[in-house]
Amino acid sequence: MHFFTGTHSDYHRPTDDADRVNSEGIARVSELIYAAATELITKPVRPTYVAVAQRNHTGFAGGLKVRMGVLPSYLQEEEPGMLIEGVSPESPAERAGLREGDRLLALAENEINDVYDLMDAMAQYEPEDEVILTVLREGKRVPLPVTLEAR
Repeated sequence: MHFFTGTHSDYHRPTDDADRVNSEGIARVSELIYAAATELITKPVRPTYVAVAQRNHTGFAGGLKVRMGVLPSYLQEEEPGMLIEGVSPESPAERAGLREGDRLLALAENEINDVYDLMDAMAQYEPEDEVILTVLREGKRVPLPVTLEAR
């Protein structure tokens, strides 16, 4: 299992400093981990392992040649698309007009519902390729051309 308290606009950037630590979130996650561990070690019977089919994520396995400059939401949501939590300054995403709060629905013909879909789709492209992003903004589908750049 992987536990974390979410992302913010400075996540994984040099400006991500101690004042950005989500201490309330850390306390809540710590309580959850403690409760789960306690439950597991006090059960008289071990839980049954259930294998889950794995997706092959080409974007993660092969490394990406391109970047767009978005901070994706890592929440698994029922709504279509992937929520954009932030856009890096001076990035292809910012130049394309992508905004925090947009829901990325597609990268060219590739449907996007989570960060894995995005990485898999981006693995197909080279620096300087121009593709159309389809975002959901204020209930409307908006096409945005973006020129990807080298990582």
